Amino acid sequence: MPPETVLGYLRATPFRPFRIVMKDGTFYEAQHHEAIRVVGKYFLFFVQEAPGQPFDHFTSGSLSLIDRIEPIVETASA
Repeated sequence: MPPETVLGYLRATPFRPFRIVMKDGTFYEAQHHEAIRVVGKYFLFFVQEAPGQPFDHFTSGSLSLIDRIEPIVETASA
């Protein structure tokens, strides 16, 4: 996937949470624009265990292994 595609989701105003789905089925949910950084042909996904806390760790992935990006749709609880 081109880096510009991921950056488009990150720079959207207003920001809308999205999910990066990899070709192997692994997925990363970006709830905030700071959760993902694009670096060349790769992305870094920062993991935050609790809102308002520092990021705990990060993982990386290749942009070429992204299958799709999809919006995270919040469902109303009954």
